[in-house]
Amino acid sequence: MPTARQATLIVWFAGMLVLVGLTVWYGADHVGAAIISAGWAALLVVAVRVAAVAIAGAGWWLLFPADVRPSVWTCVGLRFVREGANALLPLAQIGGDFIGARCLALRGVRGTLAAASVIVDVLMQAASQMVFALIGLVLLIAIGGNELIVWPVALGIALALPALGGFVLIQGERGQRLIKWVLNAVAGDRQWLTFGAIDDLFTRLDTLYSNRGNLIKSVVWHLGGWFVGALEVWLVLTFMGYSIDFGDAVLIESLMHAPAEEHKSNGWRKNAASWDLALEAFEAKNQEKAFQILYEDLERQHSGRGRFRCKQQLVDLCIKAGKEAVAQLLLDDLNAALDKHNLDDWEDQEFVTEALLKLMNSSKKMQSEENKKKLLERVCRLNPARAVKC
Repeated sequence: MPTARQATLIVWFAGMLVLVGLTVWYGADHVGAAIISAGWAALLVVAVRVAAVAIAGAGWWLLFPADVRPSVWTCVGLRFVREGANALLPLAQIGGDFIGARCLALRGVRGTLAAASVIVDVLMQAASQMVFALIGLVLLIAIGGNELIVWPVALGIALALPALGGFVLIQGERGQRLIKWVLNAVAGDRQWLTFGAIDDLFTRLDTLYSNRGNLIKSVVWHLGGWFVGALEVWLVLTFMGYSIDFGDAVLIESLMHAPAEEHKSNGWRKNAASWDLALEAFEAKNQEKAFQILYEDLERQHSGRGRFRCKQQLVDLCIKAGKEAVAQLLLDDLNAALDKHNLDDWEDQEFVTEALLKLMNSSKKMQSEENKKKLLERVCRLNPARAVKC
């Protein structure tokens, strides 16, 4: 078995190989050109990202009781470890937190306290994220956001609240009894080896939760981190040539991290920000920039579904700009994709229904009675209620 130092070196070496491999795969010249074209903006974005992670580390540090509190730099440094592990290692989104707790224990903090602090920190960050999402939802409603964005986000937040409540409840006495029961069923006579640690863990959780002042401070710091993340969005878009204010950046950042009911949103959230920016440019009489925004978004999409959605948005923008010929070419492409991939059979029904209705209402080639009848039949099979309204 490799030692901890050897394991760290192995992971570091593997990560560097992946980085080099991706650079070569995408073309070292293209990657270098992208970095050079960004100029000082790349360094500013990195600095802001460092600040955001450091703030999250400070929010974790604030949870500890004063008499057993580790160095703030320890928590900040280990927060980078947690973020890096979650982003790069195939351990899901909780792998970094386990690693962070273990590293903190190796730094002299009692193991159960280290684990408890990470558990509470995750909850405090989730609570601050919920507040940030609510702020974004209010901003979205205030500017008259599209209901296809507002409702999924609102529903997602409503569904996330019980999940947070359940996470809190399982850390109480009932959760403690449940874990002991599971271990007793699995471990049998060996349960005494772990019950002491479990009792100590829940004692540490009670201690951390009893200090309401530290909890509030932690949530406030984490919330500040989300706003720093919005500053990162503002910097990126500003240096890309998009004119947005900080409120717009907060809105975009909150939508990126807000929980949402994905089925109802039909993938719209993924490029909602680009669509809003394109509309803003269009209304400012800058059609070229509007089309450029959507085209760049199309180029960034790696999935067929994402590219399909972007092309639908381009159709809408072409129709607004009076470019019917271009819109028709895009509609022909969408129609071919629907038929070629048999999207009626395996894609989300509402997603396909919207595409078919767009073809029926916007494509000149589909205006004959025969073509309209065929489209209406497909809509009827997928969503009879929508077909009745046609």
